[in-house]
Amino acid sequence: MKIKQLLIIILIIFLLAVAYAQSGISFKQPTNSGETASEKARYTKITAAEAYEIINGSNPYLLLDVRTKAEYNYQRFIGALNIPIGELEEKAERLLPNKDLTILVYCQRGNRSKSASQLLIKLGYINTYDIGGIEQWPYSYLLEMAE
Repeated sequence: MKIKQLLIIILIIFLLAVAYAQSGISFKQPTNSGETASEKARYTKITAAEAYEIINGSNPYLLLDVRTKAEYNYQRFIGALNIPIGELEEKAERLLPNKDLTILVYCQRGNRSKSASQLLIKLGYINTYDIGGIEQWPYSYLLEMAE
């Protein structure tokens, strides 16, 4: 009789463990490390599909083009704001006052967008995402050419 009860208990524990693993629930204790939201912000590169979801979602966002004025004038995302990477540190506070706003950063091929995203995080922007280069963007209807 004792072995049967032990097997039932082991089976119940196993089933609870499986249910817990599939639920996605986390019981991690919050850490009180004293980090502010901006200190917790990390560089994040997202795919075009992930950026597309943000663009088509209901939450506010900003597309930030960090290429030169000439590159921006040739082709850009519809509604994008252009701040060339060389001017970003100087102009960010004035032109991007909301440090909580989701900012999708792009350039031509993806190098400058990475550097710009890292700079924005350093400046305290907490929802900054590198979406790479406009050259690889698969959703062309979101782009506009020079007039």
